[in-house]
Amino acid sequence: MKPTRRSKEEVAILWMMLDLEFMAMNPASYAVVADQVVNLMLWKERIRNGMEATEADRLTSDEATLKRMRSLDSDDPEILALEKVFKRLATGHGADAMRLLERSIDSRHEQLCKRQREIAKKSRAARHPLSTMVDPIVQSNPNITENDLFHALRKAMTTTANPPCLFSADSFKPSDKKHPAVPRKNLRQYLHRAKKKLSR
Repeated sequence: MKPTRRSKEEVAILWMMLDLEFMAMNPASYAVVADQVVNLMLWKERIRNGMEATEADRLTSDEATLKRMRSLDSDDPEILALEKVFKRLATGHGADAMRLLERSIDSRHEQLCKRQREIAKKSRAARHPLSTMVDPIVQSNPNITENDLFHALRKAMTTTANPPCLFSADSFKPSDKKHPAVPRKNLRQYLHRAKKKLSR
């Protein structure tokens, strides 16, 4: 009997149903979760290959899947940990595989958080010069309108020595030339952000 070939759409739906069933399972030990993960992967491959109808088909598909999991070999450093997880799952070391996966996820999460903190730190350190002029004006007058803010900025630019920004050609141009010019029409955004800071 030939394997039943399913359409890509049907396979996708069946895989989604398996995923939902897997995610609905109660928390369990590393070993139990490992068994559940392996069963999920085996069933997905059986469905993809149309080999879930008979016991013989299922065994043939499972052997091929486990063999592929054991023989994974990539030069991509991004997936080395995942390769180890698959190999341990395929060789009966499920609990160790789940512990390794958990450590890998925690490590990637910490790397991401560190990267986000560095980006946020750089963003704060690299505030646009126009913000350094807008913020104190808004702090002293939280109800200021956009038009009044514009005139206050123009006044500060003419009365302050070495102002961070100058206004010309309908845009605010930073004196240090390290930041882009800000069109007059975007002043509303700076006003909004300054007022939002006050409400925190």
